[in-house]
Amino acid sequence: MRAKNLSAEILLNSAEQAFNDGDYKRAFSCINKYNRSKIEPNYQSLLLEIKILNALGKYNKSLIALSSAIKLAVDNKDKRDIHNLFVDAYNYLYNIEKMIDHLEQSITYDSDISNAAARFRLLNLYVGQERLTQAKKIGNRLLSWQDYYSKTAFLLLKVSKFKKDKNSVIKYAKLLISHASFICDEDNLEIFNNLISVDALSEAALLVEERLNAHSSYKGYKNAKAIIYLKQGKIKEAIAFFSNEKGNDDVSAVYFYQALKQYYFNIKQLNTFLNLQEKFTDDYFTMECIEEYVSFGKLDLAVSAQLNLQHTDFLKCTVDYNKLIAYWILGDITKCRLILNDNVEFIKKTTIEKSLQVPQVFMRYIKALIGQHKKSLLPSTDDNTDKLYVIGESHSLVLNNKTISLDNCHYKTEVKFIKGIKMHHLSDGANNKYKYYFQKHVKGIEKNANLFFIVGEIDCRIEDGISKAARNLNSSIENIVKNTVSTYIAYLKGLLLTICPKQVFIQGVPAPFIPKNTWLDIPRHIQIIKQVNEELRQESLKNKWFFIDVYCATVDINGWSHGKWHLDYFHLKPSIYDNISKWLIHK
Repeated sequence: MRAKNLSAEILLNSAEQAFNDGDYKRAFSCINKYNRSKIEPNYQSLLLEIKILNALGKYNKSLIALSSAIKLAVDNKDKRDIHNLFVDAYNYLYNIEKMIDHLEQSITYDSDISNAAARFRLLNLYVGQERLTQAKKIGNRLLSWQDYYSKTAFLLLKVSKFKKDKNSVIKYAKLLISHASFICDEDNLEIFNNLISVDALSEAALLVEERLNAHSSYKGYKNAKAIIYLKQGKIKEAIAFFSNEKGNDDVSAVYFYQALKQYYFNIKQLNTFLNLQEKFTDDYFTMECIEEYVSFGKLDLAVSAQLNLQHTDFLKCTVDYNKLIAYWILGDITKCRLILNDNVEFIKKTTIEKSLQVPQVFMRYIKALIGQHKKSLLPSTDDNTDKLYVIGESHSLVLNNKTISLDNCHYKTEVKFIKGIKMHHLSDGANNKYKYYFQKHVKGIEKNANLFFIVGEIDCRIEDGISKAARNLNSSIENIVKNTVSTYIAYLKGLLLTICPKQVFIQGVPAPFIPKNTWLDIPRHIQIIKQVNEELRQESLKNKWFFIDVYCATVDINGWSHGKWHLDYFHLKPSIYDNISKWLIHK
């Protein structure tokens, strides 16, 4: 027995040494041999096994070992460490709810500075999930620990901005400014933008003037001063000051352009902003205009706009993917292929920064659409074929320049695309740019037209839209879905009174096709999509509109997509519309 214990101890020491040396495969081999030695597992051996499993990406096995280790944890320190390891495993499995649960338990066992990293991690998750009350409560303790002071103050500043709490924004901004030695110019600009977001103009102006008086050469402060003029309603002074101070290749100019765009949007003069392109000829203004042209439907202007300078990846990819969308809607497949060929390496990348994720998604999507492209996608030349206006987000692009049959009538489609639009944007009582574009597209259509709306899938995505709203508002999914869909349809009904459409078609949301990861709350996700479709169907039929049940077309017996009609994790293949009348409901 003594020899057996000695052999097991050697294996355990070898596993630990291999782990410390970064030889995780050898460490895994040694720990497996240790486990097979029939020595009763102890807390330390399980802890080492968990670390090895995490290092090798075997997170599900790690969770099994953690469940055993938590039973052997003796004191609060051990329990704290186990819960923190649970968090590491769930982090790689993208299970945010489990991460939050274990972090909350971790700081229960150790609320002191020794566990500050867990508290700060929890704060980040609360902020990301917009659980603002919890974030503020847990963050205040972190402010007393110097190493976390500035990072925590920035997160609490962000929380206060979400809550539109002007006094708190000013409070945390002043806390940060008072620690100037920890703050760089980019940080100051972030503080400025948060102050501006709650109309704390005097505090924002003071920050900018202090930095300018300190003779800072950072161009962002002069652009910020122009934004102050803009917020004060001094539009001529703002443009004049900005024009005199800016540099053509200055990325911080984007903040001014976005503020200027919002100013003209608020006074319902977005066209005036777009017409400023003769005055502002730099690439960042061009980029902002191209983004708006695509959702505005000014596609010729989007594709004709040109960049001047050697540009960054962000600038080039943002412009390219917007032009790609415009060319696709215009039916110019050749130009689409040229843009895709120029971005082959970017499309292939598996890891990219957050600002480039949307450009990559659209490039991959349209590349897949082109792969499905065939003659039947081209519009019919039959003069008796009615036009069908398709209005929606990315899902509408699949129907571009396609001839389809609905209710024994043939239609040729024309897409009116609005990037990222949700039902929530139209059901919300406040004005927003999505509602502005939607109204522009609908009111620009002739009376007695045929309309096809594709909005709602983005509302149903994991940890976003309806799911997040239900958690943040402490409300049931049923109530959120019913309210979102009913107010969306009510808004649509009121808007359509101005053009008296001939036929209205409402498309539902496809069954989910994302990977069934272990972190995914599958029943909750299925429930949201199923109920959204049921509410859309009922509301459509109530208004004597057609409902296109793509959920029924794509769902398997378990509530997930069978995959036949999916082009990628979210979008449908063009071929589903070749026989779409099969899923048309009118009664």
